Amino acid sequence: MNADATIDMGPARTDCPDPESPARFARCWTLVSPGVGVVLRATLQAVKKAAEGETARSASADARGSGGDET
Repeated sequence: MNADATIDMGPARTDCPDPESPARFARCWTLVSPGVGVVLRATLQAVKKAAEGETARSASADARGSGGDET
């Protein structure tokens, strides 16, 4: 793993109230999970791009001496 990498994890909860539910959920998840992965990766890439852009803008403003401390 890259030293600059971040691992993002979160809980996913499902309710399987009867004995047949886990099998039905597994079939559904098999179809849905690839799309969920695509959406999550795209979202995380957008967040990363926005965060890195904000950092670059802040550093540039600080280098120019306009750090927002106008007195």
